[in-house]
Amino acid sequence: MLKQKMRTGVALVLLTLLAAPAAAADVDAALGLMPEDTAIVVGVNFDRFRKSSFFKDISKAMESSPGANGELEKLKDAGLDPRANLDAVFVAVPADLGASRGPLFVFPGQRKLAKVQALFLVDPGAKVTPAKHGGVDTLQLGVAPVPVVVAALEKHLVMGPEALVHAAIDAEKGGKKGGAKRDRVRQLLGKTDTGKDFWAVSVDGQLGTLFGRRTSPEAQKLTGGRASLDFASGLGLRLALDFADAAAAKTVAGRISAEVGQFAALPQLALTGLGGAVKKTNVASKDKEVTVALDLTNAELDQVKNIAMAMIPMLIGAPPPAIAAPPPAKAAPAPVQPAPAPVQPAPAPAKP
Repeated sequence: MLKQKMRTGVALVLLTLLAAPAAAADVDAALGLMPEDTAIVVGVNFDRFRKSSFFKDISKAMESSPGANGELEKLKDAGLDPRANLDAVFVAVPADLGASRGPLFVFPGQRKLAKVQALFLVDPGAKVTPAKHGGVDTLQLGVAPVPVVVAALEKHLVMGPEALVHAAIDAEKGGKKGGAKRDRVRQLLGKTDTGKDFWAVSVDGQLGTLFGRRTSPEAQKLTGGRASLDFASGLGLRLALDFADAAAAKTVAGRISAEVGQFAALPQLALTGLGGAVKKTNVASKDKEVTVALDLTNAELDQVKNIAMAMIPMLIGAPPPAIAAPPPAKAAPAPVQPAPAPVQPAPAPAKP
């Protein structure tokens, strides 16, 4: 069970990392399908990311897995292959996150539901139930109480809990775009570079929980955040956190700086040669905002990739790569003993 959860987690991480930035119009259209209380939005775009060396390395790793080519062909046939025809994906996390409340995945572009259905019929025990909502065909994957539903809308494919997918169908038909939290999301998106390979914005307590809302008084003053990640040339990370007051921002910036320094000094990190790369992290505070920036060269990113690739077999439960035993030591040659002195003939007896 644990290995299955780990595999699912790795798959979701790879899916999230394998998308590329989308145009502002695509982002706004997708936002209109999301729950009114959306608290976190993540955007990823394949069209840009798949041009990077990092994406190509991930693709090679995926393609080399047993049986992967057949699965990837099914993804391509459904229009969901990150290597070819999946241009972007957006993920919405509602404020009231729970098994029945999120997340909701939104894929821009038209797709045939029958092709998508084929992806879920590989497992003989899979339960896929066709249904309708608002005149739109849907697929219910799994069984109650928390089935996942897929719907092919006019301009998007949506997947998530039934209530959220049905709300997305209704929103597309009615054009409903209200909600205070979505207005705040749009405000943060205006300050976020959605042209990067990966970006995210958060408007309320979800980030506060991640940053220790229950134990840190500063985290209680966290009002939102935004981030971007880019692999066009090495790695570029940008993070900005908004607080209710400047004092909280200054305290958090100092805490992050200290933790980065402690992490960079770990002996385990020194063994990998990444300590210097971590030390390049720049943390600053200005007014009510904390910013974190990290830029890695292609060579430094290669180090990270090598370590990550070595860890993937452990995450998915595969045996670690075999380590060749060292060759047996050669026995030292026996020391050469000096040859015995030749035996001298006995002297002749004396004459009488």
